[in-house]
Amino acid sequence: MSRILTWVSDNKDSIIAITALFVSIVTAIAVWKQAKIDKTLSQLQIAREQPFFKVCTRLEQDTDDGTYGTEHLVVKNKGFQNITPKVSRTVLFEMSRNRNGDKDSILVKVADYFNYTETDNADDEIIYHSLGRGNNRVFHKLYMEALADKGEDGVYYWFDKIILVKIDYTDLLKEKHSVYFINKVVVDKDEYQKMLSRVYKEDYYLSSLDYQKIKALLPAD
Repeated sequence: MSRILTWVSDNKDSIIAITALFVSIVTAIAVWKQAKIDKTLSQLQIAREQPFFKVCTRLEQDTDDGTYGTEHLVVKNKGFQNITPKVSRTVLFEMSRNRNGDKDSILVKVADYFNYTETDNADDEIIYHSLGRGNNRVFHKLYMEALADKGEDGVYYWFDKIILVKIDYTDLLKEKHSVYFINKVVVDKDEYQKMLSRVYKEDYYLSSLDYQKIKALLPAD
């Protein structure tokens, strides 16, 4: 026993140093584990407090003949509500010419397709509601003109509508986010911007849309 006590006495400084090192290592491990736990909890909290956006459209009968002439655009947040999102939308009309499997197309922006915004207090999930009286009637007219326009040698035309939606918001950690939609489907930023890059430089309006003028924008045969 005396030998042990003597050895301890002789090596007291070394023992203190080793003990301090051990305590430091244990403390560092504990701090690392706690930091990892805190990070995981923070990520779970952020995930739970993120919004979940859904883009919807619906048609409204707006005349006595039962025609669905007005289209509505509705954006809902089915997730965390304590944010203030900013919604922007762009409506494109695409006209395409198809000939023996080859396709040419032109995209034009319709600046006033959705020209009126409503406040909807009946549904807390709705964060944006816009419409344009008679907008779908204009599109339908152009669509039917394209179907009837059959050229020679198997040439036919097609008219389509593309709705782009971008939603910007800031989360609880003050980090900024953007969510992109093309025709109600979530897409990445590159695909969204690629679509916009194809748009003709001049804006169009519902009152001035003309089938033949848009057709003339297609590349020459």
